[in-house]
Amino acid sequence: VRGLDPIVKLMDERGTVKETLSITKWNTDTVQEFFETRLTKMTDDDDYLRTNRV
Repeated sequence: VRGLDPIVKLMDERGTVKETLSITKWNTDTVQEFFETRLTKMTDDDDYLRTNRV
């Protein structure tokens, strides 16, 4: 939505919001580092287990 401060919503596997962070003063490097350290990477091997796709 135009005019709102930027935020990040961290969600669990079910899509429930667990934490909301204001990133107003973060630069691009900080945002990238945060995502690289906090997010779980999903591999192609795990994808079919969670979605039943083969």
